[in-house]
Amino acid sequence: MSDKKIFTFEDLVFKTHSAIGVPAVSASLKFKNEGWISVVGGSSYLHGDGENTFEVMSSMTENDVLSYLTREEVTEHMISIQMRVL
Repeated sequence: MSDKKIFTFEDLVFKTHSAIGVPAVSASLKFKNEGWISVVGGSSYLHGDGENTFEVMSSMTENDVLSYLTREEVTEHMISIQMRVL
């Protein structure tokens, strides 16, 4: 069995969004081999409420934003990124 950790939504550490402020939140992770994800939500400027839905950009989305992803969908996207770089 491999000792490589697969990161999920639960591993994201959310902080107050640096540009928008409260109530917006943001979290990001860098994966191996240039993979990354940025997850934000909680403001009318963002495509997610920051509690149940989130806006995502990643090394797989190019210049597009994934809008209103659930926690489970964020995890699925995170796994997809990691599978490309393991």
